Amino acid sequence: MAARTANANLITVGAITTMGFSANAADTFFAGAVVWADTGGGAQVTAAAADSPIGICPFNQVIATAADEVQVIVAGVIGIPQATLTAADEGRLLGFDAGTLTDNFEDAVTLSGLTLADNDCVLGKALRYKSGRMFIQIGTNTGGLFLAAQDVFW
Repeated sequence: MAARTANANLITVGAITTMGFSANAADTFFAGAVVWADTGGGAQVTAAAADSPIGICPFNQVIATAADEVQVIVAGVIGIPQATLTAADEGRLLGFDAGTLTDNFEDAVTLSGLTLADNDCVLGKALRYKSGRMFIQIGTNTGGLFLAAQDVFW
């Protein structure tokens, strides 16, 4: 899939935690976009190898210059419209292959769909699929990177 070009209609369940991060560059962070921690520091929507997800963008944010603050949901349950995952994916960790890191949540796959190569990463846990939305838990597992030599996520 391509990078996000529009806002997603997010639903939050219960309490969420948002934090501000320094943006790496001027960019548009669409609601529902996966926000990535750059290996050199800062937040971005365009990821590269070894970057890891911080969380989900809660609303549309147009960042004018580098170092401006971008708000990110770092903990909580979020319902995002989803066409690629189903109820069969409930309870599974979701992540990205290192070669297909995007800000588009629909590019996330269950861990069984990953190649398990260095820098594959975890976004969160799929909790419930209902009415075209996957409710995911962001927090504890978010940002874990796979290290092939140890055959483990860190």
